[in-house]
Amino acid sequence: ICLIFNNISSSVPFITAISAIWFGTNNAAREIVGEASIYKRERMYNLNIFPYILSKFSVLSFFSIIQSAIFVFILHLWFNDNNVNLTDPLKAFYWMSFLSISATFLGLFLSSIMSTTEKVMTIVPVVLMPQIMLAGLVTKINNEFVEFISYLTLSRWGTEGFNIIQDVIMGPSPVGNVEVPMNARNLLMTNFHESYKSNFENPGTIELDISIISIMTIIFILSIYISLKKKDSVSL
Repeated sequence: ICLIFNNISSSVPFITAISAIWFGTNNAAREIVGEASIYKRERMYNLNIFPYILSKFSVLSFFSIIQSAIFVFILHLWFNDNNVNLTDPLKAFYWMSFLSISATFLGLFLSSIMSTTEKVMTIVPVVLMPQIMLAGLVTKINNEFVEFISYLTLSRWGTEGFNIIQDVIMGPSPVGNVEVPMNARNLLMTNFHESYKSNFENPGTIELDISIISIMTIIFILSIYISLKKKDSVSL
């Protein structure tokens, strides 16, 4: 990560988004499956599923916020003199926390559908790889099918949000092997398929990113509930 920050400053929003998703998913991936026997016993004594999910959310969100604060603090303090200047560290912290908390529910969902901790830790990298490839910076999204799949990833909207917050980044100059200040949002837009601009009335806005990530979070919560409900050994 340090090498990427030092050499490719335009990748900072992408790396920050992926780090936030990794934090949240990895923190939560073992939580439910690791205490399956305890959960089953408590369910027999009328433990409700939503309060159980909320208890996990409250603790894991705290850790996500702490991790995000440390990450942004180190990035702003240490790399500030290496062509990596956060335009608004506070907004970056808020966005990273929000994204990490949303990814927590992704991790809890994976934990709820797996039977062992070994299986869930094996599937976590498999789930995170598309997040990396479909964010819009590793490679250009050049067809509608891939674009549609990218809409289903947290990294797609998380990276866009970070680019909007960052506003200005150092990008490749069309002439010569040098980096020049560029609009972060516009640079990211060049890597998306053209239909993105026509599918949304106001593409590339922080409001759109918040809305879609919030919807995805709600879907994760409902999916966790359904998954846990299917495992019930009691009828309430």
